Amino acid sequence: FQFLEAEGSGMPLPPSLLPPLPWQVKAAVSAIETLVHASEEAGPSCRLVVAGSMGFGVDVDGSDLDLVLCCPIELEPMRVLKALLAALEAKGDAQYLALIEQASTPVLTFD
Repeated sequence: FQFLEAEGSGMPLPPSLLPPLPWQVKAAVSAIETLVHASEEAGPSCRLVVAGSMGFGVDVDGSDLDLVLCCPIELEPMRVLKALLAALEAKGDAQYLALIEQASTPVLTFD
Protein backbone atom coordinates (compact mmCIF):
# COMPACT_ATOMS: atom_id res chain seq x y z
CA PHE A 1 0.00 0.00 0.00
CA GLN A 2 2.97 2.30 -0.40
CA PHE A 3 1.29 3.89 -3.42
CA LEU A 4 -1.20 5.46 -0.98
CA GLU A 5 1.54 7.31 0.87
CA ALA A 6 2.50 10.89 0.15
CA GLU A 7 5.95 10.86 -1.40
CA GLY A 8 8.57 10.29 1.30
CA SER A 9 6.27 11.12 4.23
CA GLY A 10 5.09 7.66 5.22
CA MET A 11 1.65 9.19 5.72
CA PRO A 12 -1.42 8.42 3.59
CA LEU A 13 -2.48 10.98 1.03
CA PRO A 14 -5.39 13.17 2.15
CA PRO A 15 -8.66 12.43 0.40
CA SER A 16 -9.37 14.56 -2.63
CA LEU A 17 -12.03 17.20 -2.21
CA LEU A 18 -15.31 16.56 -3.96
CA PRO A 19 -17.16 19.31 -5.76
CA PRO A 20 -19.56 21.20 -3.49
CA LEU A 21 -23.15 20.00 -3.42
CA PRO A 22 -25.76 22.15 -5.15
CA TRP A 23 -27.74 24.41 -2.83
CA GLN A 24 -30.92 22.40 -3.46
CA VAL A 25 -29.22 19.23 -2.23
CA LYS A 26 -27.80 21.01 0.81
CA ALA A 27 -31.28 22.34 1.63
CA ALA A 28 -32.86 18.87 1.30
CA VAL A 29 -30.18 17.24 3.44
CA SER A 30 -30.51 19.98 6.06
CA ALA A 31 -34.31 19.63 6.21
CA ILE A 32 -34.14 15.85 6.61
CA GLU A 33 -31.33 16.10 9.15
CA THR A 34 -33.45 18.53 11.19
CA LEU A 35 -36.28 15.96 11.25
CA VAL A 36 -33.86 13.20 12.27
CA HIS A 37 -32.37 15.26 15.10
CA ALA A 38 -35.84 16.26 16.36
CA SER A 39 -37.02 12.65 16.41
CA GLU A 40 -37.24 10.86 19.75
CA GLU A 41 -36.30 7.62 17.98
CA ALA A 42 -33.15 9.02 16.37
CA GLY A 43 -31.95 12.27 17.89
CA PRO A 44 -28.74 14.24 17.53
CA SER A 45 -26.51 11.16 17.69
CA CYS A 46 -27.61 10.18 14.17
CA ARG A 47 -26.25 11.83 11.06
CA LEU A 48 -26.93 11.80 7.34
CA VAL A 49 -24.25 11.04 4.79
CA VAL A 50 -24.63 11.84 1.10
CA ALA A 51 -23.86 8.63 -0.80
CA GLY A 52 -24.22 7.37 -4.35
CA SER A 53 -23.25 9.43 -7.36
CA MET A 54 -23.61 12.76 -5.55
CA GLY A 55 -21.51 11.53 -2.67
CA PHE A 56 -18.78 10.54 -5.10
CA GLY A 57 -19.13 13.73 -7.13
CA VAL A 58 -20.06 11.91 -10.34
CA ASP A 59 -23.74 12.86 -10.54
CA VAL A 60 -25.35 14.09 -13.74
CA ASP A 61 -28.55 16.01 -14.40
CA GLY A 62 -31.43 13.93 -13.17
CA SER A 63 -29.40 11.94 -10.61
CA ASP A 64 -31.25 10.99 -7.46
CA LEU A 65 -30.08 11.81 -3.95
CA ASP A 66 -28.93 8.80 -1.95
CA LEU A 67 -28.59 9.35 1.80
CA VAL A 68 -27.34 6.95 4.44
CA LEU A 69 -28.64 7.43 7.97
CA CYS A 70 -25.86 6.57 10.43
CA CYS A 71 -27.03 5.88 13.97
CA PRO A 72 -25.55 4.35 17.11
CA ILE A 73 -25.79 0.57 17.18
CA GLU A 74 -28.17 0.72 20.16
CA LEU A 75 -30.94 2.15 17.99
CA GLU A 76 -33.39 -0.11 16.18
CA PRO A 77 -33.11 0.79 12.46
CA MET A 78 -36.76 0.12 11.58
CA ARG A 79 -38.03 2.24 14.48
CA VAL A 80 -35.81 5.12 13.36
CA LEU A 81 -36.93 4.83 9.72
CA LYS A 82 -40.61 4.58 10.73
CA ALA A 83 -40.21 7.70 12.88
CA LEU A 84 -38.56 9.53 9.97
CA LEU A 85 -41.36 8.37 7.65
CA ALA A 86 -43.97 9.73 10.08
CA ALA A 87 -42.10 13.04 10.38
CA LEU A 88 -41.86 13.40 6.60
CA GLU A 89 -45.57 12.61 6.22
CA ALA A 90 -46.47 15.17 8.90
CA LYS A 91 -44.29 17.85 7.33
CA GLY A 92 -46.00 17.30 3.98
CA ASP A 93 -43.09 18.33 1.74
CA ALA A 94 -42.29 14.85 0.42
CA GLN A 95 -44.39 12.80 -1.97
CA TYR A 96 -44.66 9.10 -2.79
CA LEU A 97 -43.27 7.99 0.55
CA ALA A 98 -42.54 4.28 0.88
CA LEU A 99 -40.68 2.27 3.49
CA ILE A 100 -39.32 -0.94 2.00
CA GLU A 101 -38.84 -3.13 5.05
CA GLN A 102 -38.17 -6.42 3.21
CA ALA A 103 -34.91 -5.22 1.64
CA SER A 104 -31.62 -6.52 3.08
CA THR A 105 -30.96 -2.91 4.04
CA PRO A 106 -34.28 -1.16 4.75
CA VAL A 107 -34.96 1.73 2.40
CA LEU A 108 -37.09 4.84 2.81
CA THR A 109 -37.86 6.35 -0.56
CA PHE A 110 -39.69 9.55 -1.50
CA ASP A 111 -39.79 12.45 -3.96
